[in-house]
Amino acid sequence: MNTLVEHIYNPANQSREDLIDGFVVRQKTFKRIFDDLIQSDMQFPEQHFLLIGQRGMGKTTMLWRLAYAVEESPQLNSWLIPLVFPEEQYGISKLFHLWEHTARLLAQKSLIFKHLPEQMEKIYEEAENKEEYEQNALELLAESLKRQGKKALLLIDNFDEYIGKKFKDKKEVQRLRVVLSNCAELRIIGGSARLIKEFTNYGEPFYEFFKIERLEGLGREETQQLLLKLGEHYQEAAIQRIVAQQPERIEALRRITGGVIRTMVLLFEIFVESEDGSVFIDLEQILDRASPLYKHRMDDLTSEEQGVAECIALNWDSISEAEICQKTKLSAEEVKNALSALIEKFLVQAVPVELSNEIIYYQIEERFFNIWYLMRYGKFKEKNKIRWFTRFLETWASPQELRERATKLIDSMEKGTYHAKGAYYFAEAMLQTKVLGFHEEYDLYKSARTFLEKQNPSLVSELSLVNKEVYEQAKKCYEETQDLTQALAFFEEIPEREYLLGRFYDIELDFAKAEQYYLLAIEKGEYQYAPYNLAYLYHSEFKDFTKAESYYLLAIEKGDVDAPYNLAFLYANELKDFTKAEQYYLLAIEKGDVNAPNNLAILYENEFKDFAKAEQYYLLAIEKGEYQYAPYNLAYLYHSEF
Repeated sequence: MNTLVEHIYNPANQSREDLIDGFVVRQKTFKRIFDDLIQSDMQFPEQHFLLIGQRGMGKTTMLWRLAYAVEESPQLNSWLIPLVFPEEQYGISKLFHLWEHTARLLAQKSLIFKHLPEQMEKIYEEAENKEEYEQNALELLAESLKRQGKKALLLIDNFDEYIGKKFKDKKEVQRLRVVLSNCAELRIIGGSARLIKEFTNYGEPFYEFFKIERLEGLGREETQQLLLKLGEHYQEAAIQRIVAQQPERIEALRRITGGVIRTMVLLFEIFVESEDGSVFIDLEQILDRASPLYKHRMDDLTSEEQGVAECIALNWDSISEAEICQKTKLSAEEVKNALSALIEKFLVQAVPVELSNEIIYYQIEERFFNIWYLMRYGKFKEKNKIRWFTRFLETWASPQELRERATKLIDSMEKGTYHAKGAYYFAEAMLQTKVLGFHEEYDLYKSARTFLEKQNPSLVSELSLVNKEVYEQAKKCYEETQDLTQALAFFEEIPEREYLLGRFYDIELDFAKAEQYYLLAIEKGEYQYAPYNLAYLYHSEFKDFTKAESYYLLAIEKGDVDAPYNLAFLYANELKDFTKAEQYYLLAIEKGDVNAPNNLAILYENEFKDFAKAEQYYLLAIEKGEYQYAPYNLAYLYHSEF
């Protein structure tokens, strides 16, 4: 796999050049540690470092970047040898294993240590017990380094696993402290997903023993730097425009990911690299690799903690304590105790909520863990399974971009070139964003259904029904049975029931009932389609232009992209307010309406007599593909005025 997603999860698989080139964030932390290495000659034992940050914050990448920097530094590379331990070390369970692995890494690194592992093995055969062997093995390691005038920098990820789990004998942990306090040949930079008691509690072996560097979520500036670098990889000039002109989108992405580098790259790549949906294959494999660790974290919880964690994970968005009580049916005291434990275990975090100083909300701290949980334990029929992806699309992409993405997805599915599960995930998430129009979402649903029937029939039933599909079923039932009650039953379980009933009566030409249900839909908060359709009903059927204007404005306020054009048309042709017509035609053009440029040009030509602007917008209309009227109108303008 060549995607950035794969590399961000396996920095060791990246080439030295790619990792260094992509290392654009965490520069201050890197400089602080590297400057310390430069200034320390290790003539005496030095203080060690511990990088603290949840998974995905860049600890492994930082360790590799430091290793490369040491190798490239004339001040260090003659005497300091960086040894990067693999992220997972299942063969290390005793302290002497640590010295054995260090010897193997040294042998791989330099021929002068070629025979070190064999010498250590010989010491093992001669030792009377393991404790003696550990001491002799360390002595051999330190003497070998000293004899060659070298020092070793051990870069160990998941270092907390060594201290908290691998070295179960407390004597070994104490022994390691003694070694690190007295041995000038070894220095450790460790990575840890959590700050365990051995590092934080007074009286524990490593209390205030390591210099702690916390890798928090990226701030705004570093998020911008990361996205600009990602944009270079994909040659996406749009990213530069977003950073320069729409910083609010960058901030929204930062917040939804918690500033976690790994999750940002994952979401970005899924959105950008979606020509065939293969990135979802990478996602599935990454989820599989994460499963043992994440499952272990859940298994270690009490039953009450598991219930509360699941409730928060399935919700994705932050959730209040009261809501958790309601959903889990646990008592307030049980929920409070579980939340305290989950926060202490770094699984859940309290999040600030604007305009609320009293109610505290909670979410899963590690956002990729939350994605893993939804993807592995969220049911297909439950919309929360891909709620994470839906929220990302809502946050990152504009409505127009999502419409364009839907068109590309439909085209790819029609060509049969898309990965089946990727098609399901992308189609379902876009349908859940509710930015597609009544007919647009039906086109996407229909294409996805047809594609999945051929590629993976088991996924067909998992697609959420869209409004038009429900409407079509109700209409077909009514045509076949003439039983209105039976037809309307199709709408019973649909959240947008009132809107669909309005639509049904609208098509059946019962405009009074259509008005009634559109108004009910708006009262209920169904703002996606109802205001626009009600405005159009007042405009075209009731000829109540004042009410039409009012509901077009409401539709625009709620984000409807078709309403600006119709409102501009209303101002131009019915209310004769040409200044406002100009304003809303311009807004319609901004929203991507292909008919608006031609109509605005007509307005400039006939009402404002501004022929230069009329020419400009006729040309824009042609550029946008409006060939029915714009070429003739432009030709007539040239004929009559120029």
